[in-house]
Amino acid sequence: MLKKLISTALFTIVASLPIPVFAYSVSVTSSKEAGVGDIFVVSVLASEKDNSINAIEGAIKITNADYVNVENVSTGGSIFDLWAEYPHFDEGQSAIVFAGGSTKPLKPDNSVLFKIAVQAKSEGIVTFAPTGMAFFLANGKGTKIPDVLSTPDNVRITAQSSVGIPDEWQKIVAADKEPPAPISVSLGRNPALFGGQYFISFFTTDSRSGVAKYQVKEGNGDWNAATSPYALNDQSLGETVYVKAIDYAGNERITQFTANAAARPSGTFTTWLILGVILVAVCLFFMIARRIKKSRRNIARPGGPSV
Repeated sequence: MLKKLISTALFTIVASLPIPVFAYSVSVTSSKEAGVGDIFVVSVLASEKDNSINAIEGAIKITNADYVNVENVSTGGSIFDLWAEYPHFDEGQSAIVFAGGSTKPLKPDNSVLFKIAVQAKSEGIVTFAPTGMAFFLANGKGTKIPDVLSTPDNVRITAQSSVGIPDEWQKIVAADKEPPAPISVSLGRNPALFGGQYFISFFTTDSRSGVAKYQVKEGNGDWNAATSPYALNDQSLGETVYVKAIDYAGNERITQFTANAAARPSGTFTTWLILGVILVAVCLFFMIARRIKKSRRNIARPGGPSV
């Protein structure tokens, strides 16, 4: 009788508590079943209901990660165009770790952050679970919102697939016949970045397979692998700069940029206003990025919370 009274009282108290409403959420969707040898695609999506954001950080934890191989991580169709930490598989954490953002405020509605191409290797249940998620408000301060609803997804791997998906990723790549979108390039100089040296910021998107890599060439020099922002070797700004974006299907887009002209006070007010807004947004984003990386280092220390 006493146990029943206690149970009833507890139920009444819990039922009277306010139900939390999560305005921010990250979810994972994928094929529910795959056969050994199949390559399937896992999509990571974000939503929020109230405020605009410009950055998200977190990880997609893979339970039973030894049952699969992570083949590729693509930002094709992503709402983000800047990455402080490009989505990649961290073997030590068995997770896809990332920190991304945008040059403009966003209100994602089940919007794609990135996609993971995964090959099934062994029979069993594999879970893809968002963890350690945080949103950053587009309020000029980068206010961190850690209360994020995370929705995982399970994939059952069998000896032979019953849904017939031999290679979902290859279908995406084969259908991509278009190069990445035109590349936006701007010149910047900030005491907080590269010791005050001139740098270029660049970004583009690819709506299908995603941008696989960037390369930069100054003048008649060689193409070098690059990430944005990129410190220029020629600080006199005398060389023409070329930026190349290559998607996973091998399609290329090259943009030519005259750094010396960009440094001169010429052009229309509107042009300079747009470039100024972009540069401020990029600088703000990488200020947030440094905060994220500092937080990651603290987490990595012995005794710190796990991701």
